[in-house]
Amino acid sequence: MNNDISDTANADTLYISNLLEGESILDNLPFDEPQQAEKILNRFFDALLNPLLNNETIYALLEKAAESVAFVTSELAKDYLGQPLTLSESQETSFRSVNMLWKKMADAYAYCIDSGGRIDFQDNVRNHAGILYRCIHYTGLSILEYQRARQEYAPPLLYTLNSYYARAEKAGIDSLIINHPFEPETKTCCAAPYIVICLCDMVDRHRLSASEQTLVLRWGILWAPLITLHKISANNALPPFVLDLTQDRLFFPSDGNNWNESLRRMETARLLSRLRRVEEQLRQQVSPLDLDLGPHCTIGQCLNLLKRLSRSWSQSKTSRKFRRLFFSRFQPIQLCTGFEEIFFHVSGTPFEQTRKEKRLYSSDNFEMQFIFRADPTEQDFQVRVGSERNRLAPDSWKLMDESLTGLRLVTEASKKKITLDQLVAVTPPGETAFVLGQVVWALQNKERGLTAGIQLFAGKPLAVAVRFLGNAPNKANIYYPGFLLDACASLEEEKSLLLPVRLYRPNARVEFAREDGTVFGQAVLRRIVESGCDFDRISYSV
Repeated sequence: MNNDISDTANADTLYISNLLEGESILDNLPFDEPQQAEKILNRFFDALLNPLLNNETIYALLEKAAESVAFVTSELAKDYLGQPLTLSESQETSFRSVNMLWKKMADAYAYCIDSGGRIDFQDNVRNHAGILYRCIHYTGLSILEYQRARQEYAPPLLYTLNSYYARAEKAGIDSLIINHPFEPETKTCCAAPYIVICLCDMVDRHRLSASEQTLVLRWGILWAPLITLHKISANNALPPFVLDLTQDRLFFPSDGNNWNESLRRMETARLLSRLRRVEEQLRQQVSPLDLDLGPHCTIGQCLNLLKRLSRSWSQSKTSRKFRRLFFSRFQPIQLCTGFEEIFFHVSGTPFEQTRKEKRLYSSDNFEMQFIFRADPTEQDFQVRVGSERNRLAPDSWKLMDESLTGLRLVTEASKKKITLDQLVAVTPPGETAFVLGQVVWALQNKERGLTAGIQLFAGKPLAVAVRFLGNAPNKANIYYPGFLLDACASLEEEKSLLLPVRLYRPNARVEFAREDGTVFGQAVLRRIVESGCDFDRISYSV
């Protein structure tokens, strides 16, 4: 067999007849070219399904491939993780490649214990449990990748995970203690990685930032041993949330469901007790690092996330603060993003720094207006507004439902990319004026459409030009686009100013000007009320 990598990468298939040939392919992977390595690994896993190879050889090659696959997938994931939606074609290609590698790893391990004569490992119960552990682990990694990339699960991914756990449970080895595949000094069982994925799926995963997703996974692994799964007796009432091992989903509300023998419940009492103790220790200023919560998180971040996790992991049904209204027919909504575009649609005029300086500071311009009572640039400005309207055209979305402070929107094809915590402006149903909001969650579906949750800011926005006064380095005579929001006592919202991110300075004095250049007020910036990926909402006093 020719094991030259350049040849094997371009061949339609690979053929592996023994352990040495498989190891040679893995040893010569081009790690400096992840896309090339991914193609070779794909063909490598296909070649493992060779009836001439015994289970011990397949198993040994899979164990050797684990580190290579982890490296290649981490490199490919850099293309799409943290990127706004909708993903580009190349980003989606990388995403699909990563998930295909995880799937083929799980499938190849399952092949070692499939029926039909390939049952060598079934003579050793612990080896059987170890392989099912790996099937659950690698299928779980694919599920986590969907969460991290904010993609809708592809069927039958969750069903596959459930079926692997069901096989372990049926064989009576779901709780059998085995050595951890990647940490030999640690003990684990098949239920552990399954519970971790369930915990990650139970939280509002599309609302979590990348750092929060990492923390949830870390804490899930840390606290999974505190959780147990149980069958539900036919004589008992169903708990609020159940798991059906025959369905393509994980935990879901039990309302309207009848009992069947595949239903399971999760016992989380010990987990919730641990969460309460951790919260108490954090409030006593114990370092998150000392509690093994992670090296790159603060006490405040941990407390906020633990509060959200407690609601989800307690499996209690919480009532909504504001009633949600559903629509039988989706209502059309206009959506725009970015300060330039939002400023234009809120004010009706484009924000142009050079034009603003001329209108505010040009003596010639002032004299022409004073003598002739006319703006010599007005006609040109009207033409420019028309062209800006075409360039900054908003996207068309549809409203699925709404509450007092939020909207759930959907679009089949978005021209604009959106990301978590991004500032947006939308037109409420039946209105033409734009209001401001923030993307609190977003999800891309299999057809490349988007669904997003928008939290609205109270009050009608006023577009203003903002200039820093006094000792403000690099900000002298520069105007920035901003939006003023009035206070809303009923929602306990104070008056605030929205500015592009990283402009805020505590106690800085600023002045406000209208688009025509008229200065109409000053204010002192106080504190950041809310911060997003591209904006800061700041309280102020006059």
